[in-house]
Amino acid sequence: MEVVKMGYYFTKSREKRQRYKCKACSRTFVLNPIKPRNYPVSFKEMVVRAVVKEDVGVRQASRIFKLSLL
Repeated sequence: MEVVKMGYYFTKSREKRQRYKCKACSRTFVLNPIKPRNYPVSFKEMVVRAVVKEDVGVRQASRIFKLSLL
């Protein structure tokens, strides 16, 4: 398997990340991907309480707290 460099991209924190491409399958990847955020249980509970107490929809709460719906 031959891998070649294929440019770079910037993360949200403006960190420069090198991208690579496999010549055999044409897939692109990053060697050290960024790990997803894992929010503490206390924060998740706070979000749920705010949604229930303020009668806010799930989508609106996700915008307020800048969280993904997934």
